[in-house]
Amino acid sequence: MDIIQQLISKDKYGLKCPYLLNPKYITIHNTGNNASAQNEINYMQRNSNSTGFHIAVDDKDAILGIPLDRNAWHAGDGSNGVGNRQSIGIEICYSTDYSSDRHEKAFYNAVEVTKQLMKQFSIPIDNVRQHYDWNKKNCPHRIRKEGTWSKFLSLCKEESGDINMTYDMKVVRIPREKNREYRCTVDGNKYGTPYDSTVLSGFGDKELVSQGFTEEVCANGSIFFYDGSKCLAEGLEKSRGINNQEFNMSAVSKFAETMAIGLRFDGGIDFLKQKDIQANIDNYYGAITGAFGIMKSGQRCEWGKELESQRNYLYSKRAGRTIVGYDSVNDAYMIISIAGVTGSSGPTGVELYAICKAQGCTDAINLDGSGSRKLRVKGNVIIDGSRKVKNGFLIYSKPYNTQKPEEPSEPGNYPNQELKRITVEKVGLYIRDKIGGNIIGFIPAGSFQDFNYIEFIKGIQRDGYQHCKVNGTWIYKGKKYVNQDGYVQYDSTCYHVS
Repeated sequence: MDIIQQLISKDKYGLKCPYLLNPKYITIHNTGNNASAQNEINYMQRNSNSTGFHIAVDDKDAILGIPLDRNAWHAGDGSNGVGNRQSIGIEICYSTDYSSDRHEKAFYNAVEVTKQLMKQFSIPIDNVRQHYDWNKKNCPHRIRKEGTWSKFLSLCKEESGDINMTYDMKVVRIPREKNREYRCTVDGNKYGTPYDSTVLSGFGDKELVSQGFTEEVCANGSIFFYDGSKCLAEGLEKSRGINNQEFNMSAVSKFAETMAIGLRFDGGIDFLKQKDIQANIDNYYGAITGAFGIMKSGQRCEWGKELESQRNYLYSKRAGRTIVGYDSVNDAYMIISIAGVTGSSGPTGVELYAICKAQGCTDAINLDGSGSRKLRVKGNVIIDGSRKVKNGFLIYSKPYNTQKPEEPSEPGNYPNQELKRITVEKVGLYIRDKIGGNIIGFIPAGSFQDFNYIEFIKGIQRDGYQHCKVNGTWIYKGKKYVNQDGYVQYDSTCYHVS
């Protein structure tokens, strides 16, 4: 992170920083107000108090006010105290702002600054201290109140490369080959059935197999949510195109802000908040909610960790982990399975970002773990934990369809006014605004849709299917489309044109 220099005038050195400094420690403070870094620096520079600090950090900036080779009176341990004479003082801003995420962002920025200073001055993690350590003042007050000091230190260790990367882990990396079609899926059972939970050997997607897909990998899915005698999935569970749990159930509604994954029909995975996947659930073939997020678009993203008490503190405790990740740079799926026993071994949640980053992930989510860890790769069982689990996460692939397109009943006559109905025999059919575009309609399995015309598009498209252009009137998500053009996939094993 860039540190902006706005140094006090030298005529104030005698007041605020009279001694040379050879930094051996870093001291962390909270400002105790709702001011920005710029305002903190401005106030320090213009007042006539001896008290000062070196760097103020907020959600956007880190600003240096006192040179790093001069001491500052920030630790309260006297004129010859180690805190005042041997440590760099960092103020984390917005510590009284509880209505936005500005303090959280400032917290992470302060980690970045601390990491840089540790490297610059060869300061060990044991010499990163709280203001409290020097004079027992309750500072950094918010970090102490929220109990996030151990997290701050863990992050600094992580960012400085001083984190354990020797855990017993299995990493499965599946690059998406250009000549193959991929589909991610969830296999679970509807809540309240006799088969709420299952074992590794029971997971699969027969529908995808019937379409010529073969399994690449299978891992355990989401955490259990116990509701009386029922074993539910925690959060969303859309399995093989079907929602297994109603959105208004407490097992789902409690986790709206938690990271979930939506498994698109084109094989892609969306790492979003559960509420955002739920709002567009028809766009996904499968979906499950994680225990918490790990990273999104290359950045730390831990949506759901705030609910860890409802998950037996799976974020802060050590535990075995099953992680679904994605490398957007190289277009590759990743499964990371890490051995551990909840409460005693394995990585903590805060360590997972560094682990996933080291493996090349840009997006990642923590699912269930420890005794629930399961992993099967190309049919070979690698890990089969002792516990049954609620659902499984699977990845399938098959070669792109290169067969000659099926021709309509009257070849060459486009559009053909005799072709008016598509009957969906199995696997719901989406209507899109263009081939591979946005969904504007849906025909459920077992039903049909009449159109003004149906025009076959010649040639197999990028997704491996033939397509039809259609025009008609339908309702989707409360919106009525009148004389609307759209595009649908065509596969005679699933859809029938008449």
